[in-house]
Amino acid sequence: MSHTPGPWRVQEFSRGSYLVTARNAGTAKEGLVAQHVPGIANTRLIAAAPELYEALEAAYMVLKPQKSRFENYVDAVTLARAALAKARGEG
Repeated sequence: MSHTPGPWRVQEFSRGSYLVTARNAGTAKEGLVAQHVPGIANTRLIAAAPELYEALEAAYMVLKPQKSRFENYVDAVTLARAALAKARGEG
């Protein structure tokens, strides 16, 4: 499963309601990612999803091999693995 590549943009749809769009690969056409999202904070979080995914995946790859060395970070590795699985549709 793959997601729509970023960056995603925030556009106001109507007062207090927003759209998240992404440029379709290889075209100038915008594609809809989410619509009628209530509140700018929710919309910005959705729009940051591709970058958040990449950052979490990078952090997980660094932490995973060191899990036994840093017992205090075991929860971080477990949480990162669970979030990535959810984003990939595996959990």
